[in-house]
Amino acid sequence: MEGLAAGVAGGVVDGVLEDPVQDHVDQLDAVRDGAVVAEPPLPAAQLIVTVPVLGLPGVRNEPGELAGHGPITEETARKLLAGAGTFLRLLVDPVTNTPV
Repeated sequence: MEGLAAGVAGGVVDGVLEDPVQDHVDQLDAVRDGAVVAEPPLPAAQLIVTVPVLGLPGVRNEPGELAGHGPITEETARKLLAGAGTFLRLLVDPVTNTPV
């Protein structure tokens, strides 16, 4: 019983966090203070990057757009794509900006 009481007092029961939201808040505080947090993994971010179809392979020198930020270079767009676990390609009309 002492082990269970110690686990509950520490916020962990049978290796499971009682409050994962608070754990993420604690991790963000630690990162802000300069710590490197390795476990448990932080939630993945979702970035929305719009890139001209000929800009990504380098055929044209056209900037991309990072939603919520603004223009980014095609090199930055390529780096973001290379580091992405998944991506979705959606072609849009360059004049009307509607999907084709």
